[in-house]
Amino acid sequence: MLGFARTFALGIWVGGMLTFAFIFAPTAFAHIGPTAGFADTIAASLSSLTYFGFGCAFIAIVLSFILGIRTVKNVVIMLGSLIAAIAGIIELTTIIPIMQRTPLQTPAYEALHHTSSAIYSVALIAAATAFAIAAWDSRRETHLG
Repeated sequence: MLGFARTFALGIWVGGMLTFAFIFAPTAFAHIGPTAGFADTIAASLSSLTYFGFGCAFIAIVLSFILGIRTVKNVVIMLGSLIAAIAGIIELTTIIPIMQRTPLQTPAYEALHHTSSAIYSVALIAAATAFAIAAWDSRRETHLG
């Protein structure tokens, strides 16, 4: 049951991240365009998603610890969750505030958007890796030490 709860938390986190990146943000851009309202909407949504991700990462890390940190699977899940959460912190505390103060459609904004996309990609890949490993049903887990 704990393994299912951990996998579920990671799955809804990854699903939210994918939905934001591939459905919400492009749709918002298509309907609102490169405006201050668009930027504010994206920043607020990304902030909410990041806080949601912190909760999911916390659940995954705590449950992995409870399930046993002596398996490679649980350690990798913990590390993936932690890396994704740290990337979210970087995005939330550094990139987003600077982007909100930078004029849209300028080279500076485009550079920040590129950096933001790269950090978001790291978070998504780390969380998706943790999710895939959590979902993987290994009959013989490798134990550490």
